[in-house]
Amino acid sequence: MAATYTRRIGNVFAGGNKRGGAGADDTVTISRASMAEGRQAVRTKAGRKAEIRLRRGVALRHGDILEGSDPAAKTARKRTLAVRQAPEKVILAKFLAWDPTDNYDLYYNLTYETPLQVGRILGEMRKPLSIRKDGDAVSFPIQDNSELKEFEKKLRGVSGDVEAEITKEIFVEGLLDESYYGDY
Repeated sequence: MAATYTRRIGNVFAGGNKRGGAGADDTVTISRASMAEGRQAVRTKAGRKAEIRLRRGVALRHGDILEGSDPAAKTARKRTLAVRQAPEKVILAKFLAWDPTDNYDLYYNLTYETPLQVGRILGEMRKPLSIRKDGDAVSFPIQDNSELKEFEKKLRGVSGDVEAEITKEIFVEGLLDESYYGDY
């Protein structure tokens, strides 16, 4: 029988974890698409089969620590599983010479035109968006490298400097702190 994990006890990046990612008994890496499923069969880093059975409607997040039991284990102690989201191909768009905190640079303080135009383009492309905490870059997932050429073609009308490149990262939608990408 496989180990069954039924309860989230914390998240490495959100503070309230009891054991931390480094102290987990095993680790599993899951794609972003599968993170939405609270019930699934997985294979851990150690090669064991495991089942995740969270309450209905509960989605997994990168850094979650799950608690469960393993009927094959010789002891009755609870086991923990650290959940990692698999890195995926994204386009990272960096705003060059962007400093929203510079009170003396009138051009960049009076206009947010470049980030707004990039946001409009991504909205038209119907792409989910991840914004870096300091606001100097955004990223969005892609399926194929050809999407970079399409994005750059749409950027031609944008005033200001935007540098776009393809990279692999853990994509999480919303406003993120760089520490979220830390390894555990």
